[in-house]
Amino acid sequence: MGKTALIHPLIITNQFPPNFDGVGDYSYHLQSLLIREGVQVGVITSNNDSKTPLAANLFPIIHKWNFHGCMKLYKLVKQKNTNCLLIQYVPYAFNKSGFPLIFIFFIGLFRIQGVHIHTNFHEVSIRIKGESLISKIRAVLQRILAYLLCVFSDTIQTSNKYYASLLYPFKVAILPIPSNFEFVIPTPLSKLNESGNSLTISANANRCTPVLLNSIAILKQLVKHNIRLYIIGRAYPTDLVAINQLLSEYDLINETSFFVNDKAETIVQVLLESDIFIQLESVSPHGYGGVSSKSGTTAAAMHLGIPIISTCGDMTDQELFKQGENICLVPFNDPNIISEKIVELFKNKGYHTALSTNAKESYNSHFAWINTLNYHLNSVLKNNN
Repeated sequence: MGKTALIHPLIITNQFPPNFDGVGDYSYHLQSLLIREGVQVGVITSNNDSKTPLAANLFPIIHKWNFHGCMKLYKLVKQKNTNCLLIQYVPYAFNKSGFPLIFIFFIGLFRIQGVHIHTNFHEVSIRIKGESLISKIRAVLQRILAYLLCVFSDTIQTSNKYYASLLYPFKVAILPIPSNFEFVIPTPLSKLNESGNSLTISANANRCTPVLLNSIAILKQLVKHNIRLYIIGRAYPTDLVAINQLLSEYDLINETSFFVNDKAETIVQVLLESDIFIQLESVSPHGYGGVSSKSGTTAAAMHLGIPIISTCGDMTDQELFKQGENICLVPFNDPNIISEKIVELFKNKGYHTALSTNAKESYNSHFAWINTLNYHLNSVLKNNN
């Protein structure tokens, strides 16, 4: 790909590496790829601990996104003569109550002054239906602020159709979240666990629910193979205490290994040793939730060709997650069915191979970072010289 002209945009994100934050990781990789293409892009963040290789282009000037903090943002944008802001938006990231009114006011001010605004909605608002009156009011106010941000934005991006539907009638580009492990995956890719003597399952720490662990406890009674459970992702000490209590309750302590808050290379190796990746996203009785294209870990499993078991809800884009083709979808609250599907997937090698192959193809077609990079080069930054 040829080099593009120098543009000097600034990415605005609340968190940034080394803090554990998916949006921060996304921002880091986006900055890295744009710099590789000749775009001199900086990052404005509240993370004062970052020591990334791109620190020279990092401006951790914001303590809080209040009026004082946004004035610092305003002064830096003027000082750098920036003509484009790439906003990585999550309501609660820019205001702990979820109402970043001051922040959005300054974005409007930038727009009036001729700065181009691109907004990536990593989240839009909480739910309205089925919630308490206070939550309904909160959701309505968050959507009003999201609409204001859309009015100020030249281009709008999000990761799935559900979020896009909340921003209707604005034109929204839907780009699934890529895997943040894409750049540390070994080439050629080789599956590490091929002995057939054990069944290895990996799961995110923040999805280690009683339903998941009950499913694996039932699985122990259904197969003669050794069961191994790898817990990956990000977790606080309190999370680990709760998970260990559940593991003890379901007699899974000896089968479980933790790889939480670990480096990307380690997580990739853990996934490569896994026969199945399980991500049981919550699904409400109303059908709210399910696997979605905002999950970077699910994208990583797809990229590595690890067959995925997950759940289906209104956040599940059927074009991306196809039952029985590139993913196995199960009921959220039925551990017996979940354990039976694990056995089927493990024993049926043809099914296992098909899910693996199709998942990799789906990742390359829809999730890969090259899609996000091309969108920014050709749609977001093209006319901002």
